[in-house]
Amino acid sequence: MGYSIKDKIASLLGEVSSLSLINAIGQTGDINFIPKAGESDIDIFVFGQEIPSYEQRKVIYDKNSDLYEECSMNVCEGGVWGTGDVFIIDGVETMLMYFTIDETLQYVSDVLEGKRLDSVEGFYPVGRCATLKNINIIYDEDKFLSSLKEELSIYPQSLAKQMAEFHMSRVNDEEDFNRALLRKDVIFYHQVLEASIDHYLQALYAVNKTYYPSRKRTKQYIDSFEMKPVDCYKRLLEVIKFGADPEQLEKSYNEWCNLVKDLKNITNI
Repeated sequence: MGYSIKDKIASLLGEVSSLSLINAIGQTGDINFIPKAGESDIDIFVFGQEIPSYEQRKVIYDKNSDLYEECSMNVCEGGVWGTGDVFIIDGVETMLMYFTIDETLQYVSDVLEGKRLDSVEGFYPVGRCATLKNINIIYDEDKFLSSLKEELSIYPQSLAKQMAEFHMSRVNDEEDFNRALLRKDVIFYHQVLEASIDHYLQALYAVNKTYYPSRKRTKQYIDSFEMKPVDCYKRLLEVIKFGADPEQLEKSYNEWCNLVKDLKNITNI
């Protein structure tokens, strides 16, 4: 009987955890869901006091080459995705992202203190908190991940206030919206609306003390929120729908303004 993809990943991570520099390993998403090739990928976070060198990692990988079809090392080097090595295991892209414990703790601290309120090139700093809060612990020698998850289980009130204020101040660029309405310019309108919705959602999640991860499962999240405008998700869809018709842009924008007003009433901003 052959090894399953779960068995292969477990074996590979067991070897990685044997490195003296490694203190913790966690997997994002549903740990029991095994995607089909091309359907999704698997993300693994690896933490240590230091990041093992290219040579140290390669020795481990080469020794276990029967577990994967391909391996590309250093696909990213530093930054929000850490030092990344990508494997193809039974056709499924599996990425190991290495971070130092110190840089992770500093990054999380900066986010919780409100020093990283905005997205950066499509990456949401609070999204990293969401990832770490919900990460599945695979290896945790010094309880680093379990302690971090416990800390992140409480969304700071100060962060909620800062996030709400920052993003609510950016949800309605009246000058650009009015330019789009005047010209009945659907494409430009959607550019302005896209940025506005991004800020709106980040404020809405903050009000509900939920780390904003991304646009994924937006309806599921909004449906679960207690603090939200009436029919919030339905109205967001209507704003988008009417925004696709040059003759309905005014209607779209009026509903957008109402949504913004209703959220401001909730946030008291």
